Amino acid sequence: MGEQEGRYPIILADQADNPGGGAPSDSTEILRLFVERKLDKAAVMYVVDRESVAAAKQAGVGATVQLQAGGKSHPLLGPPVPLTAEVLALSDGRCKYDGPMWAGRDEFHGDSALVRQGGLYVIFISEMCQPVDLAFSRSLGLDCRQMRYLALKSTGHFRSGFGPIAGSIYNVDAQSLLSQDFNKLPFKNLGRKVYPMDPDAQVDWSPQPLSPARPA
Repeated sequence: MGEQEGRYPIILADQADNPGGGAPSDSTEILRLFVERKLDKAAVMYVVDRESVAAAKQAGVGATVQLQAGGKSHPLLGPPVPLTAEVLALSDGRCKYDGPMWAGRDEFHGDSALVRQGGLYVIFISEMCQPVDLAFSRSLGLDCRQMRYLALKSTGHFRSGFGPIAGSIYNVDAQSLLSQDFNKLPFKNLGRKVYPMDPDAQVDWSPQPLSPARPA
């Protein structure tokens, strides 16, 4: 839809891998898709992957490094994606937000690296953080406004900083641990049909009386 409308960047919110909700932030389904489609001016932010950061740091800025990107925290989030990437920037992960949500607040992403394979950019970090605004990517030299495709590991917070630059936004339910498709979750003790896991479950939508307040 976004490509048909010709409005960029197209933002894919990788909501099931949102570290703000406790996901590991290293799922690889969207990263693999971007690689397979050889997308140009595309970026994935942020992949928590200390091994890839360490390899990039050891190689140094300007070097080409072989990486097994992401997919290390849990079998559901992998497998890792092989990358032959140029190291564009390294960082201690410190930045100050400048977007409308948390302007002026300090953030720490841990040791971090920006790498590029062809037209694909990936930001690896060591501590769990979701992309809230453009400050950190810009500190690494990545101008998200120039991208055509952005995959952001966030559900909603990203909209404060990235919404103003977006051509279109799509929340996607890629493979990870915070799927919002409840049918994918292994409930074992429900004992009855419950909506929305079972669309045909009987639901009483009528107003219910408030329970009496318990004495303090």
